[in-house]
Amino acid sequence: VDILIVSGNIPKSNLKRAEIRMKIEELANLPPHHPFEFHIMNIEEAKRYMERVRELKEITIHNDR
Repeated sequence: VDILIVSGNIPKSNLKRAEIRMKIEELANLPPHHPFEFHIMNIEEAKRYMERVRELKEITIHNDR
């Protein structure tokens, strides 16, 4: 399952993006091996990604913390 996470506040560093991915997995209590692939992108990267996706289902979650 591919999950695209888009924000205007995504760090450029792949290491920082990996830290975000790990935090998501931790907060979701995911096991070490799970069916989810998180794609963490800024808005421009997401536009290019979505041009290549055949089927897309949008889910918006607003975090007010």
